[in-house]
Amino acid sequence: MIPEKTEAVAMQEDTLRGATRVLLVDDDGELRGLLAGELAANGFKVDEAGSVGEAQCLLAHGSISVAILDVQLPDGSGFAVASRLRKQQPETGIIMLSRHRSPAWQIAGLDVGADTYLPKPIEGAVLVAAVRSLLRRLQAPRVMEAEARGWTFHDDGWQLVAPDGRSLALGAAERALLAALAARAGSTMARGDLLAALAADSGEESFTSHRLDMLVHRLRRKVEESGLPPLPLKAIRGQGLVLLQSSGTDEAQASGATGIPSRQEAP
Repeated sequence: MIPEKTEAVAMQEDTLRGATRVLLVDDDGELRGLLAGELAANGFKVDEAGSVGEAQCLLAHGSISVAILDVQLPDGSGFAVASRLRKQQPETGIIMLSRHRSPAWQIAGLDVGADTYLPKPIEGAVLVAAVRSLLRRLQAPRVMEAEARGWTFHDDGWQLVAPDGRSLALGAAERALLAALAARAGSTMARGDLLAALAADSGEESFTSHRLDMLVHRLRRKVEESGLPPLPLKAIRGQGLVLLQSSGTDEAQASGATGIPSRQEAP
């Protein structure tokens, strides 16, 4: 039996779709029309594009809430669009669509910044549900500030601020990773606990260890390529990850002897 929606969930969905702008990019005109119709029927404002070029033109006319991108397009890759969009509009939700179902393709999409990877063909109702789920997660009223060796994490603003004041835009997975670590106040967070937190944040059944390794690697590389000092994120062998606060020893940090001053306000 399919569970009925609660009144609270229904009201939340009405609020989410209000003036939500969705970009749908797929070169299959028939499928795109069907999916766009389903989204529009559920109250979303849909912009359609059949190529990378058309998508870039639409993105130049303001921000969007969710981008739904086909992987293979006639003039380029949806992965490239996702990567650029993640840098330009880090708060935007990104859903990849593809006929490629192998883990390698899924990992590639998530690694460039996508929040969700869905196989094609896909039912319109399933896509609508995925968009709603992503919006609920992205628009959740979380606020957290944490400081680690001069770095400041602003969870509500999707920003990581370096000691010199320069900021770095965060993607959804990067934000979730730092939020989970900051909530532990500088103590080492067990790898299993971190995987569970990332899975819960993404709305997925599981978050693999490999994806976590790639997420950490990508975040560190992103910081380095931005010309910023190294992020005080340390892997404790056999235990997990920790954001370092002071210049104390790694052993003290690993044992949780020091903490990251943090403030979290309940929504």
